[in-house]
Amino acid sequence: MGLNSSKRSPRSYDIAPIVSDKEFRYKKATKALPDVAVPQVIIAPEADEDSQPENEKNVREVVNSDKRTTNISIPTWIHMSTFHELLQRIESEFLEIISFQVQPALAPGENYSTLMLKIKITIKLKDKSTKKLSFMMKVAHDNNEMKELLQIKNFFDVENEVYHNVIPELEQMYHQAGSEVTFGAIVYELHDAEPSSNYVLLEDLSLRGYKNVNRLQCLDMEHTKAVLRKLATFHAASVCRVYRKGPYSETFSPNLENPKGREFISQMFSSFKKSFMENLKLYDDGEKYHDNMSKFFDNVVDEFTLGRRPNPAYFNVLNHGDAWCNNILFKHNADGHVEDVLFVDFQNSNYGSVAQDLFYFIISSTQKDIKVEQFHYFIRYYHQHLDENLRLLGYPIEKIPSLCELHRQLIHYGSWATITSFLTMGIVLLDPTDKAKFENFIGEQKEHLEFKNTIYSNPRYVEHMNEVLPWLYHRGFMETRDCSNDGKDLPTRD
Repeated sequence: MGLNSSKRSPRSYDIAPIVSDKEFRYKKATKALPDVAVPQVIIAPEADEDSQPENEKNVREVVNSDKRTTNISIPTWIHMSTFHELLQRIESEFLEIISFQVQPALAPGENYSTLMLKIKITIKLKDKSTKKLSFMMKVAHDNNEMKELLQIKNFFDVENEVYHNVIPELEQMYHQAGSEVTFGAIVYELHDAEPSSNYVLLEDLSLRGYKNVNRLQCLDMEHTKAVLRKLATFHAASVCRVYRKGPYSETFSPNLENPKGREFISQMFSSFKKSFMENLKLYDDGEKYHDNMSKFFDNVVDEFTLGRRPNPAYFNVLNHGDAWCNNILFKHNADGHVEDVLFVDFQNSNYGSVAQDLFYFIISSTQKDIKVEQFHYFIRYYHQHLDENLRLLGYPIEKIPSLCELHRQLIHYGSWATITSFLTMGIVLLDPTDKAKFENFIGEQKEHLEFKNTIYSNPRYVEHMNEVLPWLYHRGFMETRDCSNDGKDLPTRD
């Protein structure tokens, strides 16, 4: 892939709203999620500071024995010597490593498919002063389910492609247009990592003031609009890139129709169907939706694979692919208002219908009172900023989708709203728990189903579904269809 360290200077983007939201102010302050202790591994030289830290005989390893935490296996290839060459590259005055600390960055329930690590390093410089550095690192879980998934699709390849190649290209397009925009963190490459290692190594954005908001409270109007503005900015650049240079690589248009891929997707959705249907009675008029939802689950694999394929009849973009609130970081000004938004976790990025990101974000991550009540307002707001950014980047005016066209596309891909409601929204609303792990998310054994029952019986989720289910039903988003001929009878946009 030819990955190189991307050294982009910190920038901010003026995302001040142009539509008044005075009627949507929320006075309640955002509370932090409950603290959940996490284990950590600390590696530091035992000898004096002049000893060579890369000599593994001179290090010790201490593991936090807090019994409240889940045992997490740190990959053995992550150690000081792996980072030595990188530190020499990014710190011209680097002399040696004084301390090296690795610990899980997120509590259980904040991330499922991968393990996020925070790596803190204290280094000595040539002038004998010290400097503290911090990195965020994503690695694969060491279990059979993850190994199987990586054989079907190595999403580390996808995410590294986005960070190393796509994001710098899109940011450069705005720079050339006279606007400074940043979409994600600075990314690094470890030249001394094992060749088979799957990882993504990023700067620690918390040092620049970026952080998540409390996912349990979901996003209010101000935060929702800030995300929609940034999504429109990202999507617009991705479209202009295709217009100027041609299609993206197959990395962003994976074939999910292969037998292994369909089997994995089918297994995942099958496990969700049983638990969801058993809890349907908990929701207002739940039995009213029983037949529709049962048929929808029977056809959901086709709907899912269809939704991730580009359709020449519609407006296609490079989707983030997993745009829920934990993958969105906010920077606030002194008054507490949103100053900037950055995205993380691009492992599911794909080229396809813009409906995917819009439904996925709005349904999964916005507050109950605005999720469906203000849905059409959100789409108009997004379209307004999409139009502005496409014009800024020189996209042909005749190719810019109208608001009406955008709504037609959302109707066509309405199944994404239904999929998000039972797949992702429940995860967003679930209280932190050590049972929130990848195996329980996709498995069908007793403990896996019990975990999913916890999701669907959660009172917080019930409240949201009481708003969402009627909305899905009356818009026909639960209806099944023949996906084999999708879009073939429609004219292309080009």
